[in-house]
Amino acid sequence: MKQLLLALAFCLMTPLSHAWNAAGHRLSAIIAWQQLSPAIQERLSQILSNHPDHTRWVEKAKSPQEMFIFAEASTWPDDIRNDARFHNEGESKPAIPGLPDNARHKNWHYVDLKTDGTVKEGLLDQKIGDLNKVLRSTAPADQISYALPWLLHLVADIHQPLHVGQHGDEGGNQFEIENPFNRRLPFSSLHTYWDDLPGPPWLRGKKLQQKAAWLTERYAAPSQANVRVWRDESHRLLAKTYPKAEGGLLPLVTEDFHRQAQEIANQRIVDAGYRLGRLLEESLATGVSRGTP
Repeated sequence: MKQLLLALAFCLMTPLSHAWNAAGHRLSAIIAWQQLSPAIQERLSQILSNHPDHTRWVEKAKSPQEMFIFAEASTWPDDIRNDARFHNEGESKPAIPGLPDNARHKNWHYVDLKTDGTVKEGLLDQKIGDLNKVLRSTAPADQISYALPWLLHLVADIHQPLHVGQHGDEGGNQFEIENPFNRRLPFSSLHTYWDDLPGPPWLRGKKLQQKAAWLTERYAAPSQANVRVWRDESHRLLAKTYPKAEGGLLPLVTEDFHRQAQEIANQRIVDAGYRLGRLLEESLATGVSRGTP
């Protein structure tokens, strides 16, 4: 009984997860940045410099390099979940100068599908399309600088299998597991387990760049396809995301399962990075002068 209560306590202490952790988003962003032409990199940096939280990203990046600032911007839609300036749907907060919207938009981060493949809940795939249209448009600068961090983030989200999940367990947030490969958190939600596979959330700087290089050396670049294909790829992987072995108390992450999960996570991070880079290059190419160095 004492062991059971201890396990339940660990489960109750597990925070509700959001997406790949910050390391996962930064890695996809770094891989995307490295696919871009210098002219597009310059344009993206200009867009981000108009965002009211740009100074925060510079401070978090601990580097003036535009690539690392770009990577920090990709985590912003998760950061605002704990930012008192922002509000949940149905609430309101004072407007933030320079932002057209300060809602947290939690339902943008996922899409749940029915058994027939139609959408049950969530706006993830739809919002990627909407935000890309804003980026390609002649909308006011504040709308474009708002859309870009969201787009960076959601392209990575849609490549995380549990963000195209099954309705009922909140994308694995309500599915508890035993994980002997994490001494710090031996009991957690399945979603937390998958989010942490890319690396520690504090991964930045040279080590972040090295990890991105390691991934692109070992994992193939995907075909570009489209948002619907990205979504359906993640949904097909869903069956492989749930451990089947029984532990002492909960479903158990075995060595084979852990190895397979790590491979899937690595490939999906790489997929998201390459696809994001191509999407940004294509979306901004017409608005960048051919003469820009």
